[in-house]
Amino acid sequence: MKKIFWPALKRDSCMVVGFHLGYDLTRIALEWKEGNKGEWSLILMQYADGNENCNYPRILITPIDSKKQIIKLWVPWERNQHEWKHAGTRIHFLDLRTLLWALYNKSHSLRTACDNKTGPFKVQNLPQKDEHEPSGEVTPDEIEHCRQDVRCTVALLIACKQEFDKHSDLDLKPWDAYSPASIAKAYLKAMGIVRPELKFKLPN
Repeated sequence: MKKIFWPALKRDSCMVVGFHLGYDLTRIALEWKEGNKGEWSLILMQYADGNENCNYPRILITPIDSKKQIIKLWVPWERNQHEWKHAGTRIHFLDLRTLLWALYNKSHSLRTACDNKTGPFKVQNLPQKDEHEPSGEVTPDEIEHCRQDVRCTVALLIACKQEFDKHSDLDLKPWDAYSPASIAKAYLKAMGIVRPELKFKLPN
């Protein structure tokens, strides 16, 4: 965490990418608490005595439904010169599962998303997810399975970017595309179509 994860998050315009990202983040959390608005508040750094190291931010996960959630950083204490002060505005979390749902209006697992016969990118020859039964142990086979999942995720990120770039004229970032409606609303905005509630004065 100290050598890779946190230094990466300090870079400008950092983006954390995963498939079913909320689940992955909970796996590396040391502890979690309920946030002020009912979200999951993940603690990722602690001192040797088990107390939270507040020099590092928490990650907040707000579930929306089975396909999407809002993920962001939260700094547990304020200080003008704190190194994480503006982290929440320059660090983004992209869940490829949610982006696929927004692009294709269909829910996918990592396996079905990468499937070269029935998946959305079947002509691109993506890496295939292994058939694997977890053993619960750290073994060379388990490590190789994890590495293959990473290969699949990276290939899927590239494929999703190519598809999302077809909508490059929209004022929409991939981490803000939560559903097909997000893309549809962005097109309406690009065409200058005013929402009815703004265009008409209707009585309640």
